[in-house]
Amino acid sequence: MDVEPRAINPEPIETQVIDETVPLLGGDNEAATAANAAIRRRTVIILTTCLVTLELGLYLSAAPQTELSEQNICNVYYSSRSEDPTKLSGSTQQYDCKIEPVQTELAFLSAWLDTLGTIPSEST
Repeated sequence: MDVEPRAINPEPIETQVIDETVPLLGGDNEAATAANAAIRRRTVIILTTCLVTLELGLYLSAAPQTELSEQNICNVYYSSRSEDPTKLSGSTQQYDCKIEPVQTELAFLSAWLDTLGTIPSEST
């Protein structure tokens, strides 16, 4: 089985004379340092913007999630009681969800959700 040798690129490779005064990592090259600083700055700005946007979205979604949980707990509470479910809070057409049993259950649920949210998971 004969293997033909590959052709060597005839173009010369640019070489730089390296002696003991030239830094091996290119630390004294001002243009490269300025370019690296610009890349780092842009990366930090992009990552900070993404982080702030994500945190703002999570912060703004907390109130609606709490409201939905409160409404669900309130509906379950009034459907399981023999009390009049048309008990209104003020002039709104909603149940009185600010009563102690509903708020206690909501606080209990919120505490458990916060606790479970601190546990790291493998499937994130």
